[in-house]
Amino acid sequence: MSQIPLKKRGKLGKNLQREMEQSSMMIQSRCSIGEDGQLQPMVDMQWGKETGCLNVDEAIKHGLVFLEAAIASLTDTLLMKLFIEEIGMESDTVFSLLREYREYRNKNFTSNDKHTQKAIGYLLKSEKEQTEQFLTQFLQDMEIEEAAINAVIANLGILDQLQDIVENEELDLDEK
Repeated sequence: MSQIPLKKRGKLGKNLQREMEQSSMMIQSRCSIGEDGQLQPMVDMQWGKETGCLNVDEAIKHGLVFLEAAIASLTDTLLMKLFIEEIGMESDTVFSLLREYREYRNKNFTSNDKHTQKAIGYLLKSEKEQTEQFLTQFLQDMEIEEAAINAVIANLGILDQLQDIVENEELDLDEK
């Protein structure tokens, strides 16, 4: 059985500080062999008072959705920090840029539907490529100097680090 403590969502306040409170709610998951006498691999989940059961394919798809959201969150946070802390842009302008980038990402970024370690690496690579393309065009449109654009793109190296971690891990997702 796996348990993940769930935190309440923080409010984005001044100076981009998040106020997080620990919640007593846990997300629990455990492997199962089905119900009603049917021997099938299943994943039981409990989130607060809600319970559910997913087949293996559904559980993997949900896991990939969480992974995609985590990758997008890392990218969004990195962009916010770069534009506010490194370039010195106003937070309102950066939030506008972030909304624009998210629309672009949602329109252009599609994940591979295979449940493999290779697919997870693909998600990371595609996210980085989409981010680089969007940022380069956006910064050129703002008439930012080429050296500054290159510095911003170079700071996306955290996505390369994530890809290396995923590709070098012994995740046994290929044998479904």
